[in-house]
Amino acid sequence: MRREPKRGRGDTTAPGDAPQALPSVAADPAYRAALFDLFLENTPTGFALLDREFRYLVINRVLADGHGLSVADHVGRRVAEVAPRAWSTLSGVYGRVLAGETIANLRLTEQQVSELPKRRHWLASYYPMRVEREVVGVGIVAHDVTELTDAQLHLEERSRLYAMLAETNRAVSESVSPAALFATVCRIAVEVGGFALAWVGVPHEGEVDVATKYGQSAYLEELHVSLDPDHITSQGPTGRALREGEPQVINDFLAADMTLPWHRRAARFGFRASASFPIREGERVVATLGLYSEQVGYFTEELVRALSEITPILSFALDRFVNERLRAADEEMLRTHDRALRAISQGVLITASSDERRVIYASPSFLTLTGYSEDEVLGRSATFLDGPETAPEAIAEIDRAVAEERETLVELVNYRKDGTPFWNRLTITPVLDERGRASHFVGVNTDVTAAREMELQLLQSQKLEALGTLAGGVAHDFNNMLLVIRGYSGLLAQRLEEPPLREMAQRIDAAVEKAADFTRRLLTFSRGQMIHPQRLDLSEVVRDALRLLERMIGEDVVVRIDLADDLAAVEVDRSQLEQAILNLVSNAREAMPQGGRLEVRTALAHLDQDYADLHAEVTPGPHVLLQITDSGEGMDEATLARVFEPFFTTKPTGTGLGLSTVYGIVRRCGGHVRFYSSPGAGTTVKVFLPAVGGPLGASRPERAVRDSLRGTETLLVVEDVDEARDLVSGYLADLGYRVLVAGDGSEALALAAAEPDPIAALVTDVVMPRMNGRELAARLLELRPQTAVLFTSGYPSPEHDAVIAPTSRSAFLEKPYGLTEMAQVVRDLLDGTTT
Repeated sequence: MRREPKRGRGDTTAPGDAPQALPSVAADPAYRAALFDLFLENTPTGFALLDREFRYLVINRVLADGHGLSVADHVGRRVAEVAPRAWSTLSGVYGRVLAGETIANLRLTEQQVSELPKRRHWLASYYPMRVEREVVGVGIVAHDVTELTDAQLHLEERSRLYAMLAETNRAVSESVSPAALFATVCRIAVEVGGFALAWVGVPHEGEVDVATKYGQSAYLEELHVSLDPDHITSQGPTGRALREGEPQVINDFLAADMTLPWHRRAARFGFRASASFPIREGERVVATLGLYSEQVGYFTEELVRALSEITPILSFALDRFVNERLRAADEEMLRTHDRALRAISQGVLITASSDERRVIYASPSFLTLTGYSEDEVLGRSATFLDGPETAPEAIAEIDRAVAEERETLVELVNYRKDGTPFWNRLTITPVLDERGRASHFVGVNTDVTAAREMELQLLQSQKLEALGTLAGGVAHDFNNMLLVIRGYSGLLAQRLEEPPLREMAQRIDAAVEKAADFTRRLLTFSRGQMIHPQRLDLSEVVRDALRLLERMIGEDVVVRIDLADDLAAVEVDRSQLEQAILNLVSNAREAMPQGGRLEVRTALAHLDQDYADLHAEVTPGPHVLLQITDSGEGMDEATLARVFEPFFTTKPTGTGLGLSTVYGIVRRCGGHVRFYSSPGAGTTVKVFLPAVGGPLGASRPERAVRDSLRGTETLLVVEDVDEARDLVSGYLADLGYRVLVAGDGSEALALAAAEPDPIAALVTDVVMPRMNGRELAARLLELRPQTAVLFTSGYPSPEHDAVIAPTSRSAFLEKPYGLTEMAQVVRDLLDGTTT
């Protein structure tokens, strides 16, 4: 491998350094124990199991915290006792599940399941737990979807607002009088905008009269608003808007002093926030538009800015009505029209009604949005923003609406003057003449690119979550099969004397190891927790990893390394971080089959609020950046959109898990990863990890290999899978142990009660029907407290905190384990040498 001289403050591997193999972290029992132990403690997904009496057999901290209690407060107790509100809401669901029905994706709020004063949203699924086709309990999987729900509500609010603006534009073109226009606008505000009440007030004889209203209008009965600035009823939003000519907002109606005269009435109707917007005729304030919401703090700055765009439209309409009556001030009407359009932040185009739809007016906001000057726009066809990615269906809908002289709303890709595309929410409204025919068309252009990107990110996040759940289930079943295959292939390799036959058995074992690695990668994608988080120096980890990857990178790739030496620490599992670096470098290497350039750098980075607003998973603040750039083949947009999907690959021999594993590792520690690429231009990957303080972590000790695995103690092996039980018990018996065998927890306790000799160790699966491994161990230790415990499982579950048992002599093994490895752990437990 050739290197260019280092150009940063980082380090490079000296030529001639001996290549090293990546450490086999996955083979370390302590690593696997930590992996499964931390799953339930850190996963954002809630898990629980109920028996037929609706007692909690299993629950993790996520669901326990949702009830305001600990895990220990739940186990063994009924739902009605621990969480009465959840029982009141879900007792019917539990009964349906016990009858065999699966109830998926049930949306719940915190108030439906908990007494806690939190505003959270859950997406829960309930599954019948079957043993030999008999339903023995209820399985619960619950996801906290508060952020997604809030983002969706925000998008829905924006959509309502855009629709309200579009409807208002149409009302201006169709209304024949101020009264009709005000009535229509109030209706639109309630039916489309979602407000509880909308009304227009006009000054009359020292007070404000209700000109029109819509919604909960009974509130306005006997309502008095004075125009006298010294009177208490003139200090509310309506009176102030009329006097000051500026929007007035009260975001906590029942707490504001200026709304004191109306507190009791507003409380009865459920109003919690209000705003009043002045409506002008020329330069004079002639009315106010009052809007009411049932939510405290509803009128955000963004919402007020958007709503303030309605009143210039109404003001323009009033001027138009006056000028139509007078029929003598057309020029003034056009000037007012222009002022109103200039006040709207969306880009406005007015076109002629001819087939070419030539532009006769472009607002300053439109020119800012598109980058064109007024001279470049006027006289052109309104289609000049279309380009190669503009959908033909959207163009056809616009053509039909113009031909039929009706309003339409489309979203399409348009192009700025410099060629950059943007998503345009385009509302086209006909302006009707006295004969009812369209004389012009008004187009309102809104850049909704950011909102579209947010929607796509939400959809991608939901898809990856679903795929992760599927991947975890596949890995679970696969590991149980691999345990049996691996065990018997190991026994064959030990007992076959002929070298060719022994080599065949060893090849089976090697294939199982590859398959086990595949399932571990599936589990890495599906898990939601850190394995063994430490505070690490990212530059140091990258430097060590690149030394080990020299041979894989090859001599035909020029490597440039720029590693900062003043980085803040990051908190991440070292082995997982090394795995992510390996996957990214391997991906870059495979993109350069003829050689090329590979650049690796680290640096400090600060992600601000603007960046976080565009990427839903980002928390603004200091981060540490890992950037890897290759000069390879690059990717098109379709490939980039699927780059994190498990099983998606463009390589003929790839598994499609490399980058999905990277995604899972980075997201698990609160990080963010982005790909930048185009065909033929290479690829840049930017990984942002949150910066943390505190001392750097130290590595964990390795387990010593013992000389002898044999013993004569009595062991109790409990496993519900027949093939696995026969394999493990037979192997331990061959090593000299006296082995008691049971297929479930009840049978195991009966054997233990009848056994006169000491039981040195319990070897049990974690997840079993009727009585799980943790419960079995707890009950056995009450009878025989000196018994050591070895837990095994092929998939993380709520039982894995059982490695922290009432005795320090306990351990955990991940399936598929090797028989020798299992015997080593048993021997260590018996001798008190576990680490």
